[in-house]
Amino acid sequence: LKSGAIPDHVERIGTGEAKLCSVQLANMSCNSVSELYFGQPFRVTLAFDVLTDIRDVFVEVNIGKPDGTDVVFSTTVDEGQPPMDLTIGRYEVNADFDIVLLPGRYSIGLGIHFIDGMTIDFIRRVLDFRVLQVAQNGHGDYLWDTVRGYVRGLPRWGMHKTGPDAAHAIKFHLA
Repeated sequence: LKSGAIPDHVERIGTGEAKLCSVQLANMSCNSVSELYFGQPFRVTLAFDVLTDIRDVFVEVNIGKPDGTDVVFSTTVDEGQPPMDLTIGRYEVNADFDIVLLPGRYSIGLGIHFIDGMTIDFIRRVLDFRVLQVAQNGHGDYLWDTVRGYVRGLPRWGMHKTGPDAAHAIKFHLA
């Protein structure tokens, strides 16, 4: 599936009180994309129809590999946010991600769930996309031919010399 309407025939599970109806992968300027540059922040926008009033629900966006390996999982109840009560109608949700996915192919999954764990509507692989080895600005490209892992950690690096002559060494931090 490319960005846009989710066809009725996709494999989905759930109770059916709401139905996922569209998905878009976009850059932070809200332009639809099918590929991301290495290190590029991105937005997943989904729309769904609530067919009957529902209480205590949350929305999920997950990113995985095409083989089904989960890489990133985020919900609207992360960091202590409360579940939602939704009335009949159409809703649109944006999830902005500022993570560094390593180069490769990925797939977006979407879900709407009750807080008790019951699934209302869930689609595992609704939209496939690719992360390139090149950075958007030409600086910070992925340098290697092989990829190990899925997400790049961004620690604060520090290094200093140890040993008998360490007192005369320069200490520095890598940004």
